[in-house]
Amino acid sequence: MKGNAGSCPPPEELLAHLHGEGTKETEAHLSGCGSCRSRLRGLGALDDLLGGLPPAGAAPSGSCPGEEALRRFLSGGEPSLEAHLSDCPACLERLVSIADVASSPAVPLPGDLRTRLEGLFQRRSVRPTRRRRFPLLRRIPGERPAAAWFAAAAAALVLLALAGVYGRRSPSPPPSRETARGETPPAPVPEVPEGRPEVPESPASRRDERERLERALEELAETRRRYLEEARAHDLRRLEEEQREAEARLDRLRREEIRAAEERARRESSPATTAAAVAVLERAEGEVFLLDRSGRRPAAAGLPILEGQGLTAIGAASELALAYPDGTRLELGGDAVMTLRSEGAGERRKGVFLARGLLRADVARQPGGAPMVFRTPHGEATVLGTVLRLAVEERRTRLEVMEGKVRLKNLAGKTVDVPAGHQAVAASGVELAARPIDDPAVQAVIGFVLINADNGLPVPGYEPIPQGAVLELPRLPRRLNMRADTRPERVGSVLFAFDDNPRFQLQNGLPYSAFGGASGRWWAWENPKPGPHVLTATPFTGAKATGAAGRPLTLRFFVKK
Repeated sequence: MKGNAGSCPPPEELLAHLHGEGTKETEAHLSGCGSCRSRLRGLGALDDLLGGLPPAGAAPSGSCPGEEALRRFLSGGEPSLEAHLSDCPACLERLVSIADVASSPAVPLPGDLRTRLEGLFQRRSVRPTRRRRFPLLRRIPGERPAAAWFAAAAAALVLLALAGVYGRRSPSPPPSRETARGETPPAPVPEVPEGRPEVPESPASRRDERERLERALEELAETRRRYLEEARAHDLRRLEEEQREAEARLDRLRREEIRAAEERARRESSPATTAAAVAVLERAEGEVFLLDRSGRRPAAAGLPILEGQGLTAIGAASELALAYPDGTRLELGGDAVMTLRSEGAGERRKGVFLARGLLRADVARQPGGAPMVFRTPHGEATVLGTVLRLAVEERRTRLEVMEGKVRLKNLAGKTVDVPAGHQAVAASGVELAARPIDDPAVQAVIGFVLINADNGLPVPGYEPIPQGAVLELPRLPRRLNMRADTRPERVGSVLFAFDDNPRFQLQNGLPYSAFGGASGRWWAWENPKPGPHVLTATPFTGAKATGAAGRPLTLRFFVKK
């Protein structure tokens, strides 16, 4: 867009704008007037040129040309003066001062003179300069302010007359003083956004712009930091909420499975034929309930258990112990369900139906022909007198015999005698056979070790951690973890259950850390709670708790602050 010559600001206003003292009206006019922006660029170039000349008032030497010679030079004559003017600041200043432009805003200079003057100004512009404020006013000696403004306008118009020559020669700007001195020129200035004038900025405006951009960057950095903090907090809240929902769903599912096991246990139990107690609840910890055909109700130690009644321990931290008059003792772990029932039509035999969970039995020697029978959904075990452990999982029953001998029968009717130190599994599609408990082919967790999470080393005195250990936190390292040792040393994976969480941690590679870790680093047990805790580790032949499960190990310990 070209501006109207009658409405364009005079040179003094353009100069004021160039040095940061212009008005908003001038700035608004420049944003829409390409002609005045070109004039302003010319004034900026002239300002740089004159800023490098010697102080005002430098007198010409005896060899300097007179005023008439300079006027003839301006009219296209005296070409020999060009070499003198390129080396004489005083004569170049006099040439600018005597330029008569009052009668014509566009000085009609001959083409060859334009070229010579352009080269002259370029040679002068590469001299080292020290930028001064308003050099156009200071370069004209002996003038009053008004006359100085007029002379400045005249000099500006002389340069503006050469603007067409600059534009026609090349789209690139003339060499800067930095380039002539061999210095690296400044980086190109980015395009001015729409709505702002494409004009050279003064030092003051550049400083203001730099400060504005620095403030903007600081605000952006602060906004980004707040956003990341809020995003992390939001993600953490969302993850915690999802974790709570998953734990709640898992707890509901676990309790539904326990309810289903209780219902199955009721169906398998025999109707009570006597009011006499067959056993006594010796110990009850956590959530322990008595089962009968009417439902379940809380059970406490000392409660007599009748024929046909059952017991449930809910939660990994729950357990109970049941004692018979002949000294037989049963221990039931968390999330386990069992009922008491008689076996055989003639001489009555002790019987237990284990619907779910882990049971350990220390069976006193039974009368001849009246062995004790343990039944599960996958088979039954008959004993005359022994110490055994029976674990009922979703698809199999595992028997381990510590003392004596136990006969195990699966649903297909096949039987196997399992001697002391051996184990067998009853499950569909699994060979029923007795194998040594210490058989290397049988995966097992053999112990737990307390680890200093800062250095990954065992804590002295806790390798392995004994059953019932009391962990006094003030006497231990600040950051703790636990390691499960397996046989063989490397297994497919290890699944940890901790307190009421049956899938607390899954480790697919060494070391098998109960509280997690990565890349050789041990994570710490966050905020250990005082009181009793139960940790169970189960090995699997496959990764991610797949394949066959090996022999688990359960550790019960206490935390003391």
